[in-house]
Amino acid sequence: MERLLHQLELERVLVRRPGSGIYAGEGTSQKTVGLVIGKNIFTPEYSPYWSQLLQAAFRVAGERALRCFSYMDVRETSFEFAKHAQLERDITSGELDGILIVVEPEKATLEWLLNGSIPVVQLNGPRNAWSVCQDTAGTLEEAVGLLAEGGCKRVALLGKTLDPFSRPFARALKRRGLPLDSRLTWAWSEWYDRIPVASQEEFAARLVISRWETLGRVNAQPDGIVIMDDTMARGAIRAFEAHGIVVGRDIRIAALATKHSPVLAHYANKVFLLQIDPEEQARMGFEMLELLMAGKKPKSSLQLVRPHVQMAG
Repeated sequence: MERLLHQLELERVLVRRPGSGIYAGEGTSQKTVGLVIGKNIFTPEYSPYWSQLLQAAFRVAGERALRCFSYMDVRETSFEFAKHAQLERDITSGELDGILIVVEPEKATLEWLLNGSIPVVQLNGPRNAWSVCQDTAGTLEEAVGLLAEGGCKRVALLGKTLDPFSRPFARALKRRGLPLDSRLTWAWSEWYDRIPVASQEEFAARLVISRWETLGRVNAQPDGIVIMDDTMARGAIRAFEAHGIVVGRDIRIAALATKHSPVLAHYANKVFLLQIDPEEQARMGFEMLELLMAGKKPKSSLQLVRPHVQMAG
């Protein structure tokens, strides 16, 4: 009986008050949210930002008395696509009141969720849906500004892909009166097929040295780099150090980072860190989702999370 009462307390079905009695709890009205994870984020290939974002989502859900289930892609051996089979069953049965997408799933799954009957909020999703995204333009503006103020004249860009970064990067350079050189924009997605077994960190290490040597022969080496991923930044810094290139003197780096992550902690005195707080983003996502689950509309379909700057040195 004690175990049963304790379980019912955890589920908020009842509340026990010593010396008073047992009372009905709020469990029957508790909302249930599905946290959707589109790919295996628990690998060295990905920035710890994603796993920290998922952990933050569970913490924030607990604070807000929300029940959470997580759903990951399960690749069916009989099909060529990934499918959230359990997620589909739980939505069909009415188990879930809302969806918070932590990492974007397969395209077919995403379209099915967005066209469904329950509220969906995306963290870092497309801006045509209810989303809480990193402020990419603001981050690039801040990063380029820090490098320019540090005396940089030729700034490069390194990211997983250039699609969301190239235009705001060009605008940031223009506002600072710096030149845009196509030879200084580098993306992992453009090189992946050539070295598919390399992690993003290893890719960054290989690329920055090869570009540094190639551009050195035509007197076009960058003196600053904006790196939009912390694992890539670590790979670049290690590669520069291994080749005798001094970060902070020969090359300045402004890197997107994850707050409380150890990835770049060792290099905090050498680079400008633009830190995104996963807990802040998760909190904003749940606030938006709770409004939607209550039948209300947030003021805006898009909210932006700005980075917190930690100065080099």
